[in-house]
Amino acid sequence: MNEFTEMASKRYQCAWRGYEATIRRGGSAKLSSYCDSVHVNYNGMKHWVAAHGLSVRHLRRRNSRRKIQIEENPVGGLPDMFVRFMPPTPMPLATMNSRGRRSRSSCPG
Repeated sequence: MNEFTEMASKRYQCAWRGYEATIRRGGSAKLSSYCDSVHVNYNGMKHWVAAHGLSVRHLRRRNSRRKIQIEENPVGGLPDMFVRFMPPTPMPLATMNSRGRRSRSSCPG
């Protein structure tokens, strides 16, 4: 049984992807703080994460292992003196819904 609406699932999935990206970039935000910053209900997000077998603890461990591997084998990673350039991605066009508010068709980033 799927207890999440399709719209809620999409929002939670987008929020999780954004949170993963934040952690991979070395961020240390708590999931609750991140949810607040992207306007996603934290309690709903917790339930969605658990229902999909995801874990903040495992995400952080996987990221720390990745950092250790890069430090031990810098050939595979970029040397510290270089900064990886990530070109900005265009934001999706906002459309007006029936209430006159802007709505996005997909998650940002």
